[in-house]
Amino acid sequence: MGLWETLQSISVLVYMQEFKACNGPHLVVVPKSTLSNWMNELARWAPKLSAVRFHGSKEEREELKKNLMLPGQRDEDRSWDVCVTTYEVCNMDRNLLEKFAWQYLVIDEAHRLKNEASTFSRTIRTFETRYRLLLTGTPLQNNLHELWALLNFLVPDVFASAEQFDD
Repeated sequence: MGLWETLQSISVLVYMQEFKACNGPHLVVVPKSTLSNWMNELARWAPKLSAVRFHGSKEEREELKKNLMLPGQRDEDRSWDVCVTTYEVCNMDRNLLEKFAWQYLVIDEAHRLKNEASTFSRTIRTFETRYRLLLTGTPLQNNLHELWALLNFLVPDVFASAEQFDD
């Protein structure tokens, strides 16, 4: 905690925009309690990145889906670069979010992935992503299998087998 993970992650996205000409789309998945903080920090440290807060009631999200998200748009026609949402919204709006080819997927408090059989873990694994970034101050709490679950998410080809990892 307190290692400036939010700012470091935003720096990566700014670097991608400024030096790699990559404007996304990027997906940042966070706990509901930090959603506003992420939006504030993006506005403060990355004013050239256009961030959308994909959260709210079902009706509010439907409005965003119809008028803003639009998965079939070309990159140059998209009005946003970064989508910030919560674990719960990822699960509820999986059908929309999995239609994007995300450049960066940033997961805050990534120890939520330690159980690879959880709904969120199964949902997020279906998303097409070029790069993945996990933020956590507690990569494992109970056993090494939790670490394997995170590594398997990041590099599934290398960490394919839990049994082999345990050995």
